[in-house]
Amino acid sequence: MISHGIISDGKGTSKLVRLMQNRIMQSGTRGVGFMAKAAEAAEKVLREGVPKTEQEIHDLWERG
Repeated sequence: MISHGIISDGKGTSKLVRLMQNRIMQSGTRGVGFMAKAAEAAEKVLREGVPKTEQEIHDLWERG
């Protein structure tokens, strides 16, 4: 928390850190959703495939 600037470094810091830890333990943290875009992209690839890659595989297969 200090390194991220949430709590300033100085006197009484450990008490503030402990209070923040307790708050997080009780209520958790807000969700970020950083994987949402990746999940959407993966779903699209699973549904539609990747045409260029499919074509490359087909061409290599045909060449033997």
